[in-house]
Amino acid sequence: MNRDDMKRIILMLKGAFVEFNPPDLTSTIDAYYESLKEYPLASVEYAAMAVMKTARYFPRIADLIGLADKHSSTVERIDPMALHKLEVEMHEQAGPDWLWLAGQYRANGYEDCAKAIERRAAGVRAEWMIE
Repeated sequence: MNRDDMKRIILMLKGAFVEFNPPDLTSTIDAYYESLKEYPLASVEYAAMAVMKTARYFPRIADLIGLADKHSSTVERIDPMALHKLEVEMHEQAGPDWLWLAGQYRANGYEDCAKAIERRAAGVRAEWMIE
């Protein structure tokens, strides 16, 4: 994860928690980045999404670390064909967890697949699919 990723995540959280208004956003981004830079991007994104679903206030660094640790410990290396089979099965589920699947793709080194799944989670279709 790089600082730009952390900035994007902080701005996303700031949008979700509108009462959060730090006097110096740059310092806030720097503090969160320095504390979370060792974590994979997928784990920090998972933590941010989980916080937005459950928390009432802007998360402390420790909150994100706890959730990122939880996510990192559940990520395992999966055969690419098994990932694809899992994706096919998820299409048949009601309310599949696309962000979890994107994290699995990313953890296994398939960044392009992870981005495509994240677009699916956000309801955005690939440009080449739009007519």
